[in-house]
Amino acid sequence: MKQIQILLKEYRETATANGTKIHLNGVVDKDVYNITAPFKWLGKEFIAGRVESRDSELAEVHFFEKTAEDNYQIVENTTVLALQDPFVTFVQGELILGGVEVFEKETDSTKLDWRTNLYRAKSLTQFEKILTGPIGMKDLRIKELADGRILVLT
Repeated sequence: MKQIQILLKEYRETATANGTKIHLNGVVDKDVYNITAPFKWLGKEFIAGRVESRDSELAEVHFFEKTAEDNYQIVENTTVLALQDPFVTFVQGELILGGVEVFEKETDSTKLDWRTNLYRAKSLTQFEKILTGPIGMKDLRIKELADGRILVLT
């Protein structure tokens, strides 16, 4: 068995840079991060991203449309969901967008609680909430299996 130092040395000698810097344009005075992977929908390519001020946990999910290689522009006049950490999947051909809702803790207004919500998207302005996870649960995901069943991961 190889020691970690040898494996690391071998990796560094043979690794190539696989990353790509993308530009998310159109957001002023806020950070965009925890983006989804690019996805094709409605004949276009999009990324959904968490947008928030540095001093706040109250994020919004915005959509960015690919405009050129490695460039995405915020899409104006869309539904903005009050969520952190967006993720997307497709189930029966429909886009499912999820994220973490953050809200005031019921027993202590100085603290926050959270839960995962899932939405079915008909368009960039039409979202229907289809699932609300339990309080305190992030990382709830769904996936359509090859046989049509839907896998729920917690």
